[in-house]
Amino acid sequence: MHIEFTGKTAIVTGGASGIGLAISKALAAAGADVWIFDLPSEEATAIASSFGARACCADVADRESLKAAFAQAPDPDVVVINAGVASTSPLDQTSAELWNRTIAVNLTGAFHTLQIAADRMKRRRKGAIVMTASTNSYDGEPDLIAYNASKAGLLGLLHTAANELGPYGVRVNAV
Repeated sequence: MHIEFTGKTAIVTGGASGIGLAISKALAAAGADVWIFDLPSEEATAIASSFGARACCADVADRESLKAAFAQAPDPDVVVINAGVASTSPLDQTSAELWNRTIAVNLTGAFHTLQIAADRMKRRRKGAIVMTASTNSYDGEPDLIAYNASKAGLLGLLHTAANELGPYGVRVNAV
């Protein structure tokens, strides 16, 4: 099955490695103008240029950083909210620092990305936002309390955003 994205602009947060890189490459192969938003440490520019994509350095946990990245890219047709972190630690040993960073990236970063993307898409009355979720949102895998909570929170963002943005022609889904 061939999927066609020619003429579409796609932004992928956390697109320089792992699942995000696979998504970025697949969108580019389907003809999309792909923009990777990732941390400077991920060498997003070099990775993106290796398959015809572009990159902006952005920390999704920092709203101003994310706004600056969106300002560099054209209005997106597709935004993949993929940036995330996961560190294992038993419940009784999970530090406040680990908890706060995980929630900041996985949930607050998703909120920032969603809100900025929604603003651009609502004006155009079209677009698609896809969040990378996890079965951990409901199965509570051990030693991932912060990650599991952040992914459960994504489902709240998903349902609310889908209800609010649908009337504007903006689809919101999770995989």
